[in-house]
Parts: sequence; C-alpha cells; structure tokens
Amino acid sequence: MAGAVAQGLRDRVRARVGKPSESGLETVDIYAWLNEAQHELIWRLNDGAIPEMTAIATGVLTNSRVALPTLYWRDWLLQIGTTDKVATRWDVTELDALDNNTLTLPAADNPYYFVWYHPTDAAVRLQVDISSPTSTDAYDLYYVKTPTDMSDSVDPVLTAEKHELLLDFAVIRYREQRGEYPEAQRIWNGYIAKINAWNSRYAPGSRHEGGAGDAN
Repeated sequence: MAGAVAQGLRDRVRARVGKPSESGLETVDIYAWLNEAQHELIWRLNDGAIPEMTAIATGVLTNSRVALPTLYWRDWLLQIGTTDKVATRWDVTELDALDNNTLTLPAADNPYYFVWYHPTDAAVRLQVDISSPTSTDAYDLYYVKTPTDMSDSVDPVLTAEKHELLLDFAVIRYREQRGEYPEAQRIWNGYIAKINAWNSRYAPGSRHEGGAGDAN
C-alpha cells in the first residue's frame, strides 16, 4: 500500500520520543522533519551512496542549451557529442574567463558547461560552451533527482538502509523544538558519524559541493 513505509516512519518517530498520539506530536510536524531530512541527506551523502536518487537525461542541445529535467536537483557529470567528451562545470560568476583567458577557451575537445537563468528563455538552462553558440550536439546529463515529499500516501524515496538517518534527523528537530539541546547534540553527533561511515565506502570525489552556479 502506498504510504505504508512513510506511516511506519511517522510512528517510529513518535515511539522514539514517547509521544504515540497525534495530540502529543502532530503528523504534519513529523513529515516536515522527515522531508527536510531527505533533502539534507542528499546534500551530505556522496552521490555514489544514493543510486536510487540518480538518473541520466539524454538528448540534443538546441542553440547550445537545453531545459533541465523536471526532477533535477544537481548535476554530477555531463558528456557531449558522439564521443562522450566529458565537459567541465564552470561557475557562472567566472564566465568571462571562457572568453578572456587563452587557457580556458572552449572547443569541441574542451567543452564547458554551466547552469544559469537564461534571459532569452526566461528560465534556468543547462548551457554548453564549445565555441559554437548554436550547437546541436548530443548530451548525456548525469544528475541527482529532487526527493519527493513523503506523506501518509507517499513513501520515502531513499532506500530502507537510510531510514534510521531520517529518523535521527526528525528526532533531533523534535528535541530542538523542546529546547533539549544537549540531547539533540548527542543524536546529531551519532547522525554525522553514520553519514561519515556511509561516505567512507565511496570515492571522495563523488560528493557534490554546492556553488554559485547551482540552479537550486
């Protein structure tokens, strides 16, 4: 039944804080914390640790750019052309370097890309710079998806082995709400230790660090 897993997490949060009824802890608050936890974990966990949240968008560029996938959260690899040349991500605050620095001139064998709000399209776009502003090259965009909010009818998108982390985060928020900061800190320390253990199993370079060029 859709939502059964989410309802189970809801009830486990109540069990951990000793508030089994709605009158003691409202469902809306529990799901707010659990949904915040999903987003928080996707930032903290290495991309390799969350395969359930990764996807590939393929297609061809239109005038060197393309709309982002509907569930796009962040990118982690872009391949261009039939030879799948890996493009380098560029920070939108330094785009002038692509035009004014001879060491960073874009070319078919040295493509760059960035995510920005395109004034002509009046929307956020994935833009590729390969020296041709009208490129129609093929592309493969590897990206992390936006998590869908859970509810009594929508289950979490993160797989079961990560559910303890969701519970930890929700309990931390509950303790903070009640001003129980030492207990919240104790749980937080364990939460971070679990995340570090997860990340130790994956290559260090797989984690995405947010930058000024991010669309979200």
